[in-house]
Amino acid sequence: MSQVLGGKKDPYGGVLVDASSLSSSPSDFVPLLSSSLSVWRRDGIRGVWLSLPLPAKACLLPVAISQGFSVHHASPHHVMLTAWLPPHQPNSLPHPAVHYAGVGVAVIDEKDQILVVQELNGPLKG
Repeated sequence: MSQVLGGKKDPYGGVLVDASSLSSSPSDFVPLLSSSLSVWRRDGIRGVWLSLPLPAKACLLPVAISQGFSVHHASPHHVMLTAWLPPHQPNSLPHPAVHYAGVGVAVIDEKDQILVVQELNGPLKG
């Protein structure tokens, strides 16, 4: 039986890999990631989300890239990688956010006009 990285299925046919199931050794991670991808393809998993905590798991980044993962987004504490598994379907994973707006309320009227109310407090206060 093939070993598979621990994770949680999402409602969209994907899987979010549990970071606690990740090895700290690239040589241990290579066969485990490879067998996981084979099982997920067989099981019809569409997208895989892999969060690598930094700096603890940074050594796994080249392994994941070599297995077909792409960087989705990053912060000082982690790198989020994704892999789209169906070879003949367009990738439908969401793109990363490119900006944030501090909006407490947004209303769209019948003319498609948008009213937004900005935060009173917080980092994006008006």
